[in-house]
This record gives sequence, structure tokens and C-alpha cells, in this order.
Amino acid sequence: MVKKITLIIIGILIIYYVFSTFSGGKNSPATPKLIATIIAGLYFGLLAVFYVLPALSQMVAQSIFADPNETPEPSILHEARSLVAQGDYENAIIAYRKSIISEPSNRLAWTDMAKLQATKLQQPEIAIASLREAYEEHEWSDDDASFLLFRISEWQFDECDAKEAGIKTLKEVIEKFPSSRHSANATSQLKELGCEVEIEPA
Repeated sequence: MVKKITLIIIGILIIYYVFSTFSGGKNSPATPKLIATIIAGLYFGLLAVFYVLPALSQMVAQSIFADPNETPEPSILHEARSLVAQGDYENAIIAYRKSIISEPSNRLAWTDMAKLQATKLQQPEIAIASLREAYEEHEWSDDDASFLLFRISEWQFDECDAKEAGIKTLKEVIEKFPSSRHSANATSQLKELGCEVEIEPA
């Protein structure tokens, strides 16, 4: 609080100095105007670097890594997302793991961590392994479980160039969730890939 008050007072003094310097009209010396401009620029530049940019970085990180199908949980993921905003991806993974240990059923923590592994660390195979770990070691609703499998297949197709593995994962969706919209979506994707799919009768 003291630091903020001090910065505000300094800002007011700088604004007053700049105003006083430029209020002399066109005939006033140019040197004081230049000095006032430099001081004001340095002050507001430092404010931007230490306060504005970190806040914007955190907002961007949250928008990139947030799962649109989940309700945000900033309290448990705050540390990890702050580290992502700072570019400290390795420690962000550790922070995500901590949040998963404390709340293993938090799908958002799993998917955020996997997306970080796949996109920022360029480790899609590890991202797939993380989601497979989440899927196999924890109880999920049908919607959450199928989401994890679809995300795994997506990265198998797009990031790992593992078509056979992706097809196998989609067939797993059909097997695990027969006669469901998840099965229908997986069947549709497989048909687009030119795969023959046997549909079980309802």
C-alpha cells in the first residue's frame, strides 16, 4: 500500500512538473520541456513494465489455456497460470501437478497442463500421456471422459501424425459410450477418414 501511495504521489508531482513546464508557451526554453518529457516517459514506461504488462500477460494466458467447457477455478490454478504468464513453463507444470494432487477430478487442471505440454513445450506425446493418465486413473462423467479421449485423438492426428493411434482412440469412444452422441461423433469422424465402422444396434 505504501508503495502504491508513493508511486501516486510521484506521478502527481511529475504531471505537475510537466504541466508547469509546458504552460510557459512557445517562447519557453526547449531544454526543460525535453527533460520533463523524458521524466514523464520513463515514469509511465516503468509503470507499464511492472504493472500493466504482467496483468495483460496473465489475462492472455488465462484466455489461451482456459477450457471453454469448464467453469474457471482461479484459486486452485492461479499459481500455475501466473507462471505460464511469466514464461516459466517447467514450474507451471509442477504447479499444475500440485493442483491435480489436491483435486484430481479437476478436468480443467489436466487439460490446461496437457495443452501447455503440447503447445509451449512442444511435447504432444507427453500431453497425450497426461490425458491418458487422467482418463484411466480417475472417475469421470461420460461427458468428461469422452472429452479427454477426443482431445487425445485430436493430438494424435494433428501433432503426432499417428493416424492409427487416433483411429484406435475414436473406436475406443464408440466402445465405451455406445448409442450416445459421443459414439455418433466418433463414428462421424471415422467415416470422414474413410474407416469402416460397425454400429451396434440401439
